[in-house]
Amino acid sequence: MGSLMSPPFSPVEPVVDILHGVPITDPYRWLEEQDSPRTRAWIEEQTRYTRTYLDAIPGRAEIRRRIREFLSAATYDSFLVCGSRYFFRKRLPGEEQPSIYERDAAGGTDRRLVEPAKRGTGSYTALKPLRVSPDGNLLLYEVKQGGERTGSFEILDIKRGEKLRDSLPHGYLRGFEFSPDSQSFYFVHEPTPRNVPLYRAVYQHVIGTPSSDDREAFAAGSDSNVRLSLSSSRVANYESINAEDLHGWYSGDGMANLYNSDLTQFCDDFWPTVNSDRLPGTTIDTQTRADGSGAGARGAYNWVGGATLDGWGAAGMQLDGWSSTLTAKN
Repeated sequence: MGSLMSPPFSPVEPVVDILHGVPITDPYRWLEEQDSPRTRAWIEEQTRYTRTYLDAIPGRAEIRRRIREFLSAATYDSFLVCGSRYFFRKRLPGEEQPSIYERDAAGGTDRRLVEPAKRGTGSYTALKPLRVSPDGNLLLYEVKQGGERTGSFEILDIKRGEKLRDSLPHGYLRGFEFSPDSQSFYFVHEPTPRNVPLYRAVYQHVIGTPSSDDREAFAAGSDSNVRLSLSSSRVANYESINAEDLHGWYSGDGMANLYNSDLTQFCDDFWPTVNSDRLPGTTIDTQTRADGSGAGARGAYNWVGGATLDGWGAAGMQLDGWSSTLTAKN
């Protein structure tokens, strides 16, 4: 490959943070200033060195051709079932992003419902189907740009092939269910950016009405509260996408969180400092879990919920341990 220049020098400037009493050293904090001239110069030097190395690899063009051949296969994921119909994402050979499809019965023909390329927002727009209404005519899907963690949420009228005006803005969708008659939906949504204090509530939106008419169905308020993360046969235990939240194994098994005005306590520093096998409020066994194992799984029981009366509250769930004989009533 011939001689290469030496790797660019990366200055080490340690910064120590104390997180939950544990010192964490970050030797390259200065690189977090993405727009500084120093960081931009470092990126340019690293890119130049990397390209010099990669471009000199013998047979690289053949490797590139072979990889493209593997990637040209169609892919399927994110399946939803409604009666005999299936909804899913499919990426055809040569496509940058998958589209949302519908198939009527297992041996039916795939019909494209939503195509990200036609949105005119670039090749990094990703779609994902989330819920289908009980009557099978409404589809909730998420729209994300460039791999962002949060997205916006739209609803498609499947028969008419039209996007409804009933949408939810950019943010975190903490919960969503269509009503049994498919005429409305219930949701918990945390918009981003949030310019007002967090107010945890479940709202009902009637299809075809303005969002200003949404009805508050239940509220946990904005004071300090304990939040329970529960799952059932209707709600998955936890989500792991793009190699994130790989150790959320038990976070939907009754995990208790204290919510107050400190909005930083559940930042990126939280998970590295807790024991993911012993989350507060959970009942678990002693099995060893692989990264991301059981993500999106639903238990066998639908008994879960809670109620309040005169300032008192109660909540419970029937636990069905993933890949385990463990069962419990919490």
